[in-house]
Amino acid sequence: MSTLRRLISFLRPFSGQVFLSILLSFGTVASGVGLLGTSAFLIASAALRPSIAELQVAIVGVRFFGIVRGLLRYLERLVSHDVNLRLLAGLRVWLYRAIEPLAPAGLEMEQGGDLLHRMVGELETLENFFVRVVSPVLNAGLVTLGISWFCGRMAPVLGWVAAMGMFLTGVLVPAVQIRLSRNAGRRWIESRSQLNAFTTQVVQGMNDWIMFGRVEKAQAHFHRMNRTLSQTQVHMAKVQALGGSAGLWGSGLTVWFLLLLGGQLVLRGEISGVDLAVLSLMVMASFEAVTPLHQAAAQFEATLQAGRRIFEWVDRPNEAPDPKGAVPSLSSPIHVRFEGVTLIYPGRTEPALQDFWMDLPSGKRVALVGESGAGKSTVGQVLMRFRLPYSGQVRVNGWNLRDLRGEDLRTHLAVVSQQTYLFSGTLRENLLLAVPQASEEELLKVLERVQLQPLLRRLPKGLDTWLGAQGEMLSGGERQRIALARALLKPASFWLLDEPVSGLDAETARTILRMLWGLAGSRSVLYITHFLAELEEFDEILVLQRGRVIERGKHADLLQAGGWYAQAWQLQRSLLDEGELLR
Repeated sequence: MSTLRRLISFLRPFSGQVFLSILLSFGTVASGVGLLGTSAFLIASAALRPSIAELQVAIVGVRFFGIVRGLLRYLERLVSHDVNLRLLAGLRVWLYRAIEPLAPAGLEMEQGGDLLHRMVGELETLENFFVRVVSPVLNAGLVTLGISWFCGRMAPVLGWVAAMGMFLTGVLVPAVQIRLSRNAGRRWIESRSQLNAFTTQVVQGMNDWIMFGRVEKAQAHFHRMNRTLSQTQVHMAKVQALGGSAGLWGSGLTVWFLLLLGGQLVLRGEISGVDLAVLSLMVMASFEAVTPLHQAAAQFEATLQAGRRIFEWVDRPNEAPDPKGAVPSLSSPIHVRFEGVTLIYPGRTEPALQDFWMDLPSGKRVALVGESGAGKSTVGQVLMRFRLPYSGQVRVNGWNLRDLRGEDLRTHLAVVSQQTYLFSGTLRENLLLAVPQASEEELLKVLERVQLQPLLRRLPKGLDTWLGAQGEMLSGGERQRIALARALLKPASFWLLDEPVSGLDAETARTILRMLWGLAGSRSVLYITHFLAELEEFDEILVLQRGRVIERGKHADLLQAGGWYAQAWQLQRSLLDEGELLR
């Protein structure tokens, strides 16, 4: 299905309002045509000095069309913009529902600024699709048929003149505009997207740009991108101005030809001079319906390009689609088992996981250790059902992971990831993400457990203090402890901890880990880390290297084996204060 047809399909739920809007738009132009036509009849007839009684109908007609035109214009704008705003709201909901299942695996290669631009900027480009593209085209077609029929009743040749003039002005000129602005429209959308993505990147990384003295380079690159965008906008404005000028010439030439041919008909007595005056002004007024097409043509390619980029997202295959139909119901506690799992990231040939086996029944604690890029976090992504295995299978309470809905599975998981995200809200709001109905007493208790009482005392409004975008008012360690607090709040039977103490000093990290293991109780724990501390009580430790398990066993057994784990443990011990922190 073409992009244009897909965009038009979004209007189906509003078909009644669309039809009403087009009728009102046609009625508005028709009232304007009637106003000028009646005025022409009144003035031309008055020149012949008839009795005032003969002009009464025309006088009333001028008043009628003048009032009706204003009323219909108001109603048309009211209905059309209501459709427009409802369409935009529907598009936003539709787009979010379409891309939310793709996250995070399907969107991890996208820049945050580009994502934001597509979600906001390109949808706003489509905002006026109905008002500036669909409605003007249909309205112009109806007006062209109407005025051509009316002129043709007076004299067929005049009907053809009106039809050809409006066709050339309303079809040929916009077609040339679309041709001239095709590349510019694409470049404008792409340049704007790149500029927004770069601006977001610079703002988020401003400290690094300043620290490394690269501000001038960023400014120069920004100016180059902005110059490219401006040049594209100037080109599109020129095309739009060219269309507007051509439209004025087309309107004038059509009326001129109409007067030229109509004058001969008047001389031959086929129509009256009054009729010619009426037809001339009516045709001139009819071009009001054609004028918006020139603006629509200049923006047409940009609108299509915005639609293409949005549909490009929506049409992406979901790497972990939820099953259709009835799905099994999970109950706590859960038993997770990886059976020969192999996973390959899209676009790569080397597996991220190879023949991976792991059994995690209720209450068992397993640690995954290894170098960066060994595949530890990939195991967590598979467990959360963000990715599905290329081969092998994962079973949860005996059910195949592919047969479960991701949302159902994740209700049983409390997750602390390596990159903690805090929303631009209060401390209370960020904690309540885990359990919306949690009481203030529960929030204070969990903050005490993760040793955040000093932070709470420091915040001017306590739990109701605004934390800023991504918790910018907090240190990295404080953000990580808030993530731990959310995990403690959630009544989940399985803890997935991916580097939960990153950003903390070694002593505090050990304190937090001891607290976590003490609170874990009968919960299952999958602990992903490179910090080889407090692992003595774990039931099993798996050492990953290039996606394969190269060692497995308890802490003491792995030290005795003298393999990778023992060497890494000794190295960390030598780096930390005479081994006091890593006994």
